[in-house]
Amino acid sequence: MENLNNLILSDEQLNEGKVECLNCHNGTYKPLNPNYKVNHSFVCDNCGDNLLIEPKVIVE
Repeated sequence: MENLNNLILSDEQLNEGKVECLNCHNGTYKPLNPNYKVNHSFVCDNCGDNLLIEPKVIVE
C-alpha cells in the first residue's frame, strides 16, 4: 500500500463511492461504516484494497 500524504478527497466523493480505486482502477472505494461522519476506512468493491483516512485534528 502506498503512502498518499497529499491525497485530497471531499466527504461527498468518499461517502458516495465516487473515488476510483488507486490499485486496480476498476472498482470504487466504499465506506465500511454506514455512519459516514465517523468513517475513516474504505474498501475497493473490486479488489479489496483498503484506504484509511485519518482526520485532521486541530488542538487549540
